[in-house]
Amino acid sequence: MAVLGLKLFLSTLCILCMINLVACNKVGKLQDDLNKLKEEVSALESTVDQNGDELDEMEEKCSSTQKCCAEIAELRKMIECTITGRILGKSCYLLSSRSETWHEAVNSCSKMGARLVEVNSKMVNDLLTNIRKAANVFDIWLGGSDIETEGIWKWESSKQHFSFTNWGNDQPDNWYTEDCLHNSGDSGLWNDVRCTTSYRYICEFAM
Repeated sequence: MAVLGLKLFLSTLCILCMINLVACNKVGKLQDDLNKLKEEVSALESTVDQNGDELDEMEEKCSSTQKCCAEIAELRKMIECTITGRILGKSCYLLSSRSETWHEAVNSCSKMGARLVEVNSKMVNDLLTNIRKAANVFDIWLGGSDIETEGIWKWESSKQHFSFTNWGNDQPDNWYTEDCLHNSGDSGLWNDVRCTTSYRYICEFAM
């Protein structure tokens, strides 16, 4: 009976050892898998960091290229102005090829490195009038408005108040909310008009 009990004990112990061995093997394999997974994650993080650095470098190059292209485009427009536009003093004046609203004209000139023209003397106003008339254009936008405060007219780019004016009779009259300035007619008289009207315009480049 004692021998039978001993055999049963040894058999049970052997089974437990085998179970423990299998469990240890599984734990060991899981540990190996975990270590391998950690290595893969580390490698992936390294790749992400490297790609992130490359992306930053590409974005920097792209930004630099875009800036360069913008400067080249501005230079081209400046050259075009000196060839086809008119020069007076330290400014070159270029008539647009299309009609736009006043705000669109402001943005278009700005994108070319210029400003929607400002008029500070009769000489400049006469020049703009001649440019317009030579192209058979009756109206052009000028860079002034009283959008911020009704009756207070300023130039959009310099933010300066008018030092010279050439208003037509009874102008400006703010008829139906007219806040933007244009030059028209044979004498180049000024008038206020709705900013959403589409006219051609003159961009002023600093020489």
